[in-house]
Amino acid sequence: MANYVIEVEENINAESFFVQSTGDVIPDATTIVVSASYPDETTMAGMYTIQQGDDLQQPAGITIKASDLGFGSIFKDGIYSIKIKDSQDTELVEAVEGFIAVVSVEVMKNSLNYRQGLDTSQRWLIQEQNRLLSNLSYAAELGLLDSFIENLGMLQNLV
Repeated sequence: MANYVIEVEENINAESFFVQSTGDVIPDATTIVVSASYPDETTMAGMYTIQQGDDLQQPAGITIKASDLGFGSIFKDGIYSIKIKDSQDTELVEAVEGFIAVVSVEVMKNSLNYRQGLDTSQRWLIQEQNRLLSNLSYAAELGLLDSFIENLGMLQNLV
């Protein structure tokens, strides 16, 4: 039995993500189907056709831009399902990833402004943002998608 495994990494500017196969060679991979769920309960989906010369295998991989899928200029923060399919539309492998580049950059910027001179409410807000960011990491480690999306929504409301 084949061991197909893909690794997905979101770019810090949220404009693209990188996908590569880290397991067995994936034969006849023709499309990458991406679907997304967001805290506001909206969804999006798009498809990338693997071009001649694209190489999923490590270390090459493929970089896919949000605009390649019709998602706009950036990938909004949310949960993304990335599926690799063959020419018969059979799903070969899937990865589920949490993308949080947009909100995490805002939390980092706010954290850089943290200092003792801030009033109590501003310090509390920055501390709460960091706690929610830690909760996102923990939910992702455990694969708790509902907790991830709930914490992401709360964090987005605070930044």
